[in-house]
Amino acid sequence: IWAGMSYAYNLRLFHGISEKYLNNQKYTEYLADRYQAIKTALNNHAWDGEWYLRAVCSDGSKLGSSECKEGQIYLNPQTWAILAGVADERAEKLLETTLARLDTDFGPKLLAPAYHEINPGIGLMTRCVWGKKENASIFNHTTTWTLMALCELGQGERAIDMYERLAPISFDSDLYQVEPYVYAQYTTSDEQDRKSTRLNSS
Repeated sequence: IWAGMSYAYNLRLFHGISEKYLNNQKYTEYLADRYQAIKTALNNHAWDGEWYLRAVCSDGSKLGSSECKEGQIYLNPQTWAILAGVADERAEKLLETTLARLDTDFGPKLLAPAYHEINPGIGLMTRCVWGKKENASIFNHTTTWTLMALCELGQGERAIDMYERLAPISFDSDLYQVEPYVYAQYTTSDEQDRKSTRLNSS
C-alpha cells in the first residue's frame, strides 16, 4: 500500500510535467485517469478507519491495522498518503492521529507497537529487537517524509521543531553514541525500556 501511495505520487508528478511540457493530451489524460483510479482504490481498500494499512499479506491478513496486536500503525503509508494527495480532506486529522501514536522526543517511530514475536509471514522487521532498525525505531530516512508532509499541510514551524529534535547536534552527548555531526540510520525508540537501555544510534 505504501508502494501504491508512491505510485500515485509519481503519477501526479508526471501528469504535471506532461501537462506543462509535452504536447500529448492523450498521455496527459491517461496519467490523470490512472492517478484517480489508484487514489480511489487506496481509499476504498486501504483505509482502516483512522489511518491507512501498510499491506495485505498473501494469506489475506492485514498489516498496520487497528485489528493487529503488534504493528498497528506504520508511518510511511500515512505520510505518503498526504504527499500523494490521496488523503484529501483526511490529511490533517490523519497526520495528528499518526503523530499522536508514533511521535517521540526524538522524532516519529516507523511503526507501533513494536513486534515482540517473530512472524515468518512478515519477515525481517519482526526479527529485529523492538525499538531498533525496522522494528519501530526512529528512522531518519522516513522522518524526512514526515517533515515534507508537515510542510505540505503548511505546518512549517512543526517541521522545524521535529527537524531540530532529530538533528545530531540536538542530542545529549551521553545519549547519542556517535559523533555529533553524523546522521545515524536510526535512533532506538521508546519501545525499548528507557530505565535499562540507553538511547543509541547506529
